[in-house]
Amino acid sequence: MESQNQSKYWLDQAVAEILVRKPDGRLVVSSGHSPSGTYHFGLMRELVIASTVVWLLRQHGREAVHVDFVDDFDALRKVPAGLPETYAQEMGKPLHMVPGPAGKSTYADYYYGPLREAMAAAAVVPDETYRASVTYLKEHRYTEAIGKALSQLGLVRNIIEAVSHRRLPEDWAPVQILSDDGRLNEWTYDGHDNAAQTVSYRTPDGGEGELPYDSGRIKLDWRLDWPARWWMWQVDVEPFGRDHATKGGSYDTGKELCEKVFGGKAPLPIPYEFVLMAGQTKKMSKS
Repeated sequence: MESQNQSKYWLDQAVAEILVRKPDGRLVVSSGHSPSGTYHFGLMRELVIASTVVWLLRQHGREAVHVDFVDDFDALRKVPAGLPETYAQEMGKPLHMVPGPAGKSTYADYYYGPLREAMAAAAVVPDETYRASVTYLKEHRYTEAIGKALSQLGLVRNIIEAVSHRRLPEDWAPVQILSDDGRLNEWTYDGHDNAAQTVSYRTPDGGEGELPYDSGRIKLDWRLDWPARWWMWQVDVEPFGRDHATKGGSYDTGKELCEKVFGGKAPLPIPYEFVLMAGQTKKMSKS
């Protein structure tokens, strides 16, 4: 029976569960997004929730941090409204390598800058921010995660297919490879050698080659990247849109991958409803 003193407010309930799950130690609350286009109000919901959870955890005397992941190593897949069609020639390039409009240094900075200003105005600035262009390409933080994923590739496929109840295409690749031309959709994964810590690839003209795991040019598929982050940063809590929370969806597969492939523990999920424009039922898009 529910205690009369037990709060029915979602924030109190979430924090109470967090404190039970991890009664001691530092607590990490994460958020994540890609600067693929104009950030809309819906994304702010995730940042506000993460920041508010951290605030209440601190009220309970716990050490807690809001960690934000900016995937500027994501590939440009669509030219957003308002940009010239010449940007179509940049498709496949990581967002931090695409030239920025209006004199900005990069495409990623052009869209991420206004979000940073909005976070500051709303007082929801994360305690720590990690950009994928740095964690992958410069710091090589994902080397061990890449090795774990590729050395257990059969298990990875089995988990994704069993949990999502769908078959992966035969040519599904667990990683993306950054080509010499700076594109993520140009060279295709052709196998790996876990002993040598290398990934084999094929080029469009039939060429072949290898890259080491720690080259910074091997990016985990998003299905693996998300749970890898949970494991690497020991994330305890993460809010995300309800589309990821469907049965057999991204969170469910991520949870199994985090625990069985990376040896971590999936965070407490806080799924939220979308913020929609009046009269609209479709999720807002950055493009």
